[in-house]
Amino acid sequence: MNRKTRVRFAPSPTGPLHMGGVRTALYNYLYAKQNGGDFILRIEDTDSHRFVPGAEQYIIEALSWCGIVPDEGVDASGKVVETPSARHPHAPYRQSQRKPIYRQYAEQLIANGYAYYAFDTADELAARRAEAEAAKQTFIYNQVTRKTLRNSLTLPAEETARLLETTTDWTIRFKMPENTVVVMDDLIRGHIEVNTDTLDDKVLWKRADELPTYHLANIVDDHLMEITEVIRGEEWLPSLPLHYMLYKAFGWEDTMPRFAHLSLLLKPDGKGKLSKRDGDKLGFPVFPLRWVNPEGEVSRGYREDGYFPEAFVNLLAFLGWNPGDDREILSMDELVQAFSLDRIVRSGARFSVEKAHWYNREYLRMKSTEELTGLFIPILEQNGIHREKDYVAAVVALTRERVTFVADFWTVAKCLFVAPDTYDEKDAAKFWTAENAPLVSAAASWLCKDYSGPWTKEGIEEALVEHIRSQEWPMGKVMNALRLALTGAASGLGIADLAALLGPDEVAARVASAVGLLALTTMLSASSYAQIRWSVTGGYALGTFTASEKGFSLSSNDNGFYAGILGDILTEIPHLTVETGLIYTYLQDKTSSLTSISTGNGERLSFVKESIHFLNLPFKAKYSLPVSEHFGIFLLGGPTLAIGLDGNQKYLSENYSMGYRAQEKNIPLFGEDGGLNRLDLKLGIGGGVTLYDWLELRVGYDWGLLNIASKTDI
Repeated sequence: MNRKTRVRFAPSPTGPLHMGGVRTALYNYLYAKQNGGDFILRIEDTDSHRFVPGAEQYIIEALSWCGIVPDEGVDASGKVVETPSARHPHAPYRQSQRKPIYRQYAEQLIANGYAYYAFDTADELAARRAEAEAAKQTFIYNQVTRKTLRNSLTLPAEETARLLETTTDWTIRFKMPENTVVVMDDLIRGHIEVNTDTLDDKVLWKRADELPTYHLANIVDDHLMEITEVIRGEEWLPSLPLHYMLYKAFGWEDTMPRFAHLSLLLKPDGKGKLSKRDGDKLGFPVFPLRWVNPEGEVSRGYREDGYFPEAFVNLLAFLGWNPGDDREILSMDELVQAFSLDRIVRSGARFSVEKAHWYNREYLRMKSTEELTGLFIPILEQNGIHREKDYVAAVVALTRERVTFVADFWTVAKCLFVAPDTYDEKDAAKFWTAENAPLVSAAASWLCKDYSGPWTKEGIEEALVEHIRSQEWPMGKVMNALRLALTGAASGLGIADLAALLGPDEVAARVASAVGLLALTTMLSASSYAQIRWSVTGGYALGTFTASEKGFSLSSNDNGFYAGILGDILTEIPHLTVETGLIYTYLQDKTSSLTSISTGNGERLSFVKESIHFLNLPFKAKYSLPVSEHFGIFLLGGPTLAIGLDGNQKYLSENYSMGYRAQEKNIPLFGEDGGLNRLDLKLGIGGGVTLYDWLELRVGYDWGLLNIASKTDI
């Protein structure tokens, strides 16, 4: 008997539609269209406990985005049809609205001896399972155990009638025959045989909510809606023997549809079914559209991630199927023409994020510049950019081969709309050197002021290259530094492409801005000080020269040996380093001062100290100038913080003409004996010579800017 091809997609509204479900819908749709048939959408919402608000509309919207339009089940406004019409003769297409239909078919099975009433409570069944587990067995409600349980097969007719009237927790179960081989044929899996002794008596209808289970509703609706092929996921393959037996029990074997069970979508590593958890972990969506669950948790969608629906559909079609040739890009119409169930593979199809990106990139490249421009303009406006359409189109034309998603245009071409205010630190350290920066400025100045040729990519490229060569400048360094000035990074779009779109005024302005910003950046950024040259130092401090209104003195109060380590931090400025380190100074015990007598007042200042240990922290700029291969000179200057530890100092003031003698003593700033004794801030200058790059001879002087010490009268 020839029948019109009719297939259905029957999802449950228990959450967002997984991409595997979309693939099932797609294969049903392609099969129907190839065979001139109908594709029906039916909502199987019989599991009331798992129903999720919004899931039904999500399913319909997802299919619509993919271009999978049902012939029956959904009206033009995207609503599930509830009233029969010429186009939708089998409405309603929501199973929860078809409850009266299923009860009568369940009762028909009982009347014909293919089903029975079961009155076992949930607690009773749980107890039986626990007993089986204790005996290391598995409890199955089947042709053996049903004989020992509370059902219409074991109870008297009067008790059965009473329980049907007085209780609401009973069910109708299918009566699986004993030791019967169920012979089945699957359009993908081939010939299958299963013995009924391995099967259980499935629940078909529940009195509690007066709803059927999937098994009964599925068979009844497929029969009433004249479904000719059932194309569904392989997770339903274990249910196939029951469904065969139900068709036989109803006497519908002649109109029983043919079955095809699709392989699973696997994780990228091929180990297990692709799940939302995998997408979250590896950074890709597993749902066609963004989904927010009732708890507010957000799941990514292919649409919101920027995939074209055509690319998504093409990707799904090739996850477990191929056209038999080397084609990989097929439109929906081409998929309809090429599709066949016999080319669906039995093994699982491994999902690849890279392949998903490839498909979207290919479909993006097939779109016209005008269409891509229209898609890109809203993204620009979201970023506060408003430019003429022709300019945006020129940017799109330049960068379209570099992007995978429309949103990537902003990432790749932002520099063509907004001047950089920051620069890649590594690129700046590498290319924006003191020697290179003036060359970039000179090249940009020549291009923007002196170049008189056509302001096109070709004209600019030829002229700029020729000019740099004529000046014998390093081509790579100048070009990379120029790109850094224009875009903020040394890699990216071509210099001539950038300049042609930006125009001479913008090029000049960006280079000038870079000169100012990068000059400061190279001096202050950590990347400028990536190299440190370490050395050891040692010597002898001769003393301190002081001057005041009372006279001059050369005192020996800072006499002592010092030793430590110094580090020269290299900067981008030639010959300039920053010197810092840690120097230890030991001042000699009980050393008297050498004091001059001031003019006119007869006062003499004396100083006596006990051992003091200083830790000096210098921070000085050092400018070195090589004189020959093995000889150079240098100057340095800057502050030093000196921390005095573990010592005392005594000051004695004597004035013979006035007849007084006063004495003061420094006491520790912290602690009673020793500890932190002084804090000195000094400013020093110095210089010296460098011999053979490994030895320096230096001399210098430090001014005391600030001294913090505690004193008391003795």
